[in-house]
Amino acid sequence: MLFIESTELISSWFEIPKENMDPLASVFPVIKLAAHIAGALADLRTLCKQLPGRVHALSNEVSDIEVVLIQVAKVLQERCCSPISTEETDNKFILQLLVRAETKLKELRSIVDGLAASSKQNNVMIFRAGLWRKEQPRLLVLQDDIKAIKSSLNVVLGASNSYDALLKDCSHRFSFAS
Repeated sequence: MLFIESTELISSWFEIPKENMDPLASVFPVIKLAAHIAGALADLRTLCKQLPGRVHALSNEVSDIEVVLIQVAKVLQERCCSPISTEETDNKFILQLLVRAETKLKELRSIVDGLAASSKQNNVMIFRAGLWRKEQPRLLVLQDDIKAIKSSLNVVLGASNSYDALLKDCSHRFSFAS
């Protein structure tokens, strides 16, 4: 059983984006999804005043990845308008990260929505009902996955910014040399 779960986890990390997917168009639904989850977590905090620290940490990760995704969208938008070409592998890697982020955020959304729905329906603290304890291991894994994706996106952003700066500097030097 453990092998099957770990195989599914590993295979979900390498989902291949559909052919001809536009990274810029792909990032916006993921941003919207992250914003929805951040709002749902805020609603949970309002409903249940005594939330465990894990939910606050999870909420912070979701907010952080939302900010990183917005930065990714800005870079992708600049790339669309730039005369400097980018490597196709960059776009494929960004798309893979976006697919992973969307998958993990959808899984998180289903858990958070379920927790919020049971809180509203039963008017009972979900954390006392045991539902929270049941979902906590999955939430911890999702938090770690989201953190890893966010870190990878940050590395891509940093590399992209360095590469763009280098290309601009080179093109600037060559224009003065001519």
